[in-house]
Amino acid sequence: MILAKINDPNLSMLLPGEVWREALDWIKEKSATADLGIHELRGDLMYVNVLSYETVSREDCRFESHREYIDLQYTIEGEEGIDYCNFRKLEKDGEYDSDLDLQFYTATPQESTLRIDGNTFCVFFPEDAHRPKIKLTQPKLLKKLVVKIHIKLLKDE
Repeated sequence: MILAKINDPNLSMLLPGEVWREALDWIKEKSATADLGIHELRGDLMYVNVLSYETVSREDCRFESHREYIDLQYTIEGEEGIDYCNFRKLEKDGEYDSDLDLQFYTATPQESTLRIDGNTFCVFFPEDAHRPKIKLTQPKLLKKLVVKIHIKLLKDE
């Protein structure tokens, strides 16, 4: 898991390579005016999902992880909490959905909580289970995007 600000001058050292540069450049150039929905960067191998939702209580949120994709989650407006831990510490809740690349887990006490607000992003790798949408004090409207990066792209770089 990585947590950083989008304007950090050391991002190219933290996330080197063309794939990361493309994702971060898209965020810097287009996130402020991007419409909700899917924006393709490299077809199914890398795309951006811009979404908006209201944060809710931790009990109403679920841990999830992905096997094939890395999530780069960037907050455009608002704030949320995101719990995270290694998926091996959790008990699976249902079967893995290969079409959605999604595994849910049963509720568990949080291990670590990130406070995510405007211009902050976090990167969750396949081993990082994460539970987004958590209200920090009271429910708030959040606009964020998730860059989905297939692990194949990083193996090929």
